[in-house]
Amino acid sequence: MKNRSSKLADFTEATVIDIKDAKYEINFDKLLIDANVLLFYYYDRWNQLSKFNLGARYYQLKEYSRFFKRVLSSNVSVFVHEVCLLEFTHFIESVELKLLDCKKKGLTSFDPENFKLKDARCLYKEDSKHIRSTLATYLNPISKRFYLVSNNDSIDQILGNLLIEWQSSNLADINDAAMIVEAKKLGIKAIISDDSDFISFKGIDLYTANDVAIEAYNKKVAAIN
Repeated sequence: MKNRSSKLADFTEATVIDIKDAKYEINFDKLLIDANVLLFYYYDRWNQLSKFNLGARYYQLKEYSRFFKRVLSSNVSVFVHEVCLLEFTHFIESVELKLLDCKKKGLTSFDPENFKLKDARCLYKEDSKHIRSTLATYLNPISKRFYLVSNNDSIDQILGNLLIEWQSSNLADINDAAMIVEAKKLGIKAIISDDSDFISFKGIDLYTANDVAIEAYNKKVAAIN
C-alpha cells in the first residue's frame, strides 16, 4: 500500500478528507455519491458473498455506512450520476450470478478462471431473469432519495468537456470523468467514493476511507509544506 500511495502522491490534485477521522464535518450542502458507496450501503447480501470470497472489506461496510447515515440526517442534497446507476445495477447482476454459480457447482470459493458472465446468463436463464426482476428493489430507494445527474448537452460539448477532464486526471476511468464534469456544472464539490483514482481530479473534495488515497494526499501535503 505504501508503494502505491507514494506513486499516487504525484498525481494528487483533490483535497482528501478521511471519513474514519471523527473530527471531519459535514460542511457541504451537495454531495455526489459513487457507485461503490451505493453498493456498500444499499446492497444487503455482503455476508453471503463473503462466504465465497466475494464480499466487501469490513472498513468499507462500516465507514461508508456511518458516513452516509450522517449525510442523510443532515440537510444535504445527494446526487447520483446515471453512469453510477448502471455500474450499481451491473455489479449486482454480476455478483448474484457468481454467487449462484458457486452454489450450483458446490464451490466453497468463487473461481474467476471458470466464470464468464455471458455464459452464466445463458446457463442459468430463468435464474438470470429472476435476478433482473429483483433489481428494482435496490433501485427504488435510490430513485426516491437522490437527485439524478445526467448529461443533456450536445455530443460535441459532452466529448469536449469529458475528454478535457479525463485527460487532466491521468488516473481515473472515463466514467469517473463523466461524473466530475457534471458535478462541477452543478456546483458540487464534495464526492464520496472508495476509489482512489478520484484524487487526480482538480477542484473536488474527496471524502473517503481508502487508506491509499488518504496516505497519498498526506504525502503530497507534506511535500508541499
